[in-house]
Amino acid sequence: MTVALVEGVPEVVKAGGAVEERYDYVDGGVLAAGDLIRVTTGGEIKVSGTTSTSPPHGVSLYAVASEVNEPAPVLLFDDDTNISIPCIDGVKPTDLSKGSTYTLEKGTGGVWGITSTTTNGVATVVGYADDGIPWIDRYGSFDQDSGTNQNRVIVRITRALLDTYAA
Repeated sequence: MTVALVEGVPEVVKAGGAVEERYDYVDGGVLAAGDLIRVTTGGEIKVSGTTSTSPPHGVSLYAVASEVNEPAPVLLFDDDTNISIPCIDGVKPTDLSKGSTYTLEKGTGGVWGITSTTTNGVATVVGYADDGIPWIDRYGSFDQDSGTNQNRVIVRITRALLDTYAA
C-alpha cells in the first residue's frame, strides 16, 4: 500500500496539552511542514519513523531547509492531542477499529497516512472525521465519509510512546 493518492498533511484538531518548541533538525534533508518528527536522546529532531521503534513526538510547523542544526519550530504532542490523518490508499476509516493502534506510512511533502497494520503501531484511532463536524457546514461540502478510501481518522499517540526517545 502507498500514500500516492493521499492529499493533505496530518492536522492537529485538538491541541490538548501540546506545546510549541524549537529543536535542531539533524537529518540533513528537507523537513516539510506537516512532517511528523521525533526527538532524539541528544535533544535534536529527526523525521519520525512509522512504527513504535521510532514513534512521532510531534509535527513540524514550517518547512526547514537542509542545513544541519537549523532550529525548527515543532508542536510536541501530549497524550490528549487529537490528530486528523488520512488513511493510505485503499483503506477507509471503517477498516480501522476505534481503540486499536496502527502503523503510519510516509509520503512526500509532509504527507502521511495511517495503515491497517497493527504490528508495532503508533497511532491509536479515537474517532472518524465524520463522527462530528466542528462547524456548521451550510453548503454540504464536508466530505469525510468514513466509508470512503483515503478519508481521515482522528488519532492520538500514547504517553508510553511519547516518553520513548530514539537514538
